[in-house]
Amino acid sequence: LDGDHPGTAPLWYADDPDSISEFRRTIEAAGRPSADELLARIAETGKHAWFESLADGAAESAGLRTVVVMPVLIRREVVALFRFFVDETLVHDERVVDAMGTVGAQLGRALERDRAERAHRFADLNAVLDATTEGICLSDLDGQVRYVNTAMEELWNALGLPTRGSVWSRLLE
Repeated sequence: LDGDHPGTAPLWYADDPDSISEFRRTIEAAGRPSADELLARIAETGKHAWFESLADGAAESAGLRTVVVMPVLIRREVVALFRFFVDETLVHDERVVDAMGTVGAQLGRALERDRAERAHRFADLNAVLDATTEGICLSDLDGQVRYVNTAMEELWNALGLPTRGSVWSRLLE
């Protein structure tokens, strides 16, 4: 996950890792619009995809025949996608889909609990930061303002500066 959108994490397993090395490089390379469109569609619908035969040269040369893509959901939001590549042709099997859906739901619940815990910790931190009379502003590496405490917000409002969605360089002009 890149924060807002499901993405590819570099987690791979194969009995013989060398047999899929070229395929792995191909998958991890940028510029695969058809794969990106498929993953975007799955992320949008929250439904799995099952392909019994791959028409991908890199997949064929690695001996891969089937791919199954399963979403991990928090409620209706897709937060991760699992792609399983198999070295034999597997016919769509609802029992496998149900089992994978259960695993995805359990992972989604674990991620939801983690989000809630982080939100609770952030709420505690926010309370401490808001209690100070010093102005505090947090920004990301691009200079986008991500947080201002109450003291900073009051100061910026008094100066007529926006407190959300601003970039430091524009605020200092």
